[in-house]
Amino acid sequence: MSNALITRRQHENLEFFEVTECGKKMDASVLSWLVIWALNNGKNLKYQIAGGWNRIGTKEFMEARL
Repeated sequence: MSNALITRRQHENLEFFEVTECGKKMDASVLSWLVIWALNNGKNLKYQIAGGWNRIGTKEFMEARL
């Protein structure tokens, strides 16, 4: 089980995928796969680890107030 909910979101003109932990910590292999997928496909990713939020993606996405 991944212990994660993945939601496709839109903020103004930025599309991103938001990954929220569900009940338990997300498995490290799931997070690793998501990060590699996002980087290889040029996708913006916002993900939750231990209650804190992190992001990877374009400059515009990193600077956006989400």
